[in-house]
Amino acid sequence: MVGKRETQQNDLGTLLGGFAHEIRNPLSTIGLNLKLLAEEWKEPANPKEERAARRIKLIQGEVTRLQHLLDEFLRIARPPSLKKDPRDLNGVLKEIADFVEPELRRRNIRLKIYPDSSLPLVPVDASRLRQALLNLVLNAQAALENKEEGEREILLSSRLQGDRAVLYVMDNGPGMTKETLEQCWKPWFSTRPDGSGLGLSIARRIVQDHGGTLEAQSEPGKGTQFVMTLPLELREERAGKGASP
Repeated sequence: MVGKRETQQNDLGTLLGGFAHEIRNPLSTIGLNLKLLAEEWKEPANPKEERAARRIKLIQGEVTRLQHLLDEFLRIARPPSLKKDPRDLNGVLKEIADFVEPELRRRNIRLKIYPDSSLPLVPVDASRLRQALLNLVLNAQAALENKEEGEREILLSSRLQGDRAVLYVMDNGPGMTKETLEQCWKPWFSTRPDGSGLGLSIARRIVQDHGGTLEAQSEPGKGTQFVMTLPLELREERAGKGASP
């Protein structure tokens, strides 16, 4: 039964992924032609041409937004296979911090890292794990933009917990209500007008593909904490231990 369900999900993912690709191709053509039009109307000569130039820019923005949504959708519908290698998760956290810190500083958000030096190398697909962590940090950044008073902070930390590595992404923002917390993992759900509602869904999917879990803890006025757990060993290795030669 499980195998049949997985086959149906894979078939549906292939179908939806192909559908998204068919949309993206003409959308790219529209974007290219809009770019050419924008170049031709770069220097409008009268109010009528100025209005046309503004409309072209507006449509360009919508095309870009749709292209971004399609890219995010494809990551859910047809996720790439994992390429796991033993990695230093503290190093991955540092890479994320180095990438986002300039923008966070510009927005007056402080970033702190608390790595656990006892954490061993963990088999992960570093590229996809960075994507999941980045989605969580960007979610924290968006939440902090709604905080009107006090310092705004994002904390990244790691911990060794039994046979699992645990990564934390915390913010001291306004937090989420119980209702929002229950909905936040659903694709397309967002409390922001400009949000795609896919960031958290993709992050959880990536962690689950690694055999891990991703949960959120939050209360209004007390910030939000995302807790990511990852197995220290590959599933194949763990299943094979103790087997007869």
